[in-house]
Amino acid sequence: MDAAQKCPVAGWLTALGRVFLSLIFVLSGLHKLTALGPTLASMANHGIPFANLLVWGAVALELGADVPFFLDPVPARVRGIGEVIEPLSSMVRLSLVIAVPRVKVPTAKVFAALRPESWSGPLPDSEIPSILSAKISATQVTNDLAKPAMGLFPDIARLKVLLEEEGARVAAMSGSGGAVFGLYPDAPSAEAAAFRLRARAPDALVRSVATTSLAELGNSTFSTEED
Repeated sequence: MDAAQKCPVAGWLTALGRVFLSLIFVLSGLHKLTALGPTLASMANHGIPFANLLVWGAVALELGADVPFFLDPVPARVRGIGEVIEPLSSMVRLSLVIAVPRVKVPTAKVFAALRPESWSGPLPDSEIPSILSAKISATQVTNDLAKPAMGLFPDIARLKVLLEEEGARVAAMSGSGGAVFGLYPDAPSAEAAAFRLRARAPDALVRSVATTSLAELGNSTFSTEED
């Protein structure tokens, strides 16, 4: 199977993302149709590395470190380079505000600015229960890439500060940037904060969103639980 898309140079990143997403859906469909392995949900009590059990996992990992998770996207803790996926037994709904600055953030440039002495290491297992119950602290959302990214692109740091000023209990950068998110106690608080933030940062893309709890996921059409 080959995937190809013609696009102008200026739109290559968007096109690549579309191809990448399409491949994820194709692999996910092949996994479900061929029934070559158990779903992540059925492995919840085993903590078994995903790629060791699922034939398509190895293929997915070749495409990118994020792809194995999206073959069966349920709340999970992901380790290694993305191949060790441990489904979570519980997860409550989280109310968030996401803010994206109008700057292009090259992933390679951010990683190049990261220094080994700045690596924080994995979060201890003892911290997981408080996260699952939404009692999340700033130290639990540490992002080692935030410092170099914010040094290169101050707009990211500015949005993080604005989220905190608008009442976020916790605010952090997502991935290698430039999106930042703030955690709020409930949906009305998040919506109100997003409204105020749009006035203070009119150039940024600002949205109030909510995650899906594990219970809601189990009752939705996206459930991976087998009948």
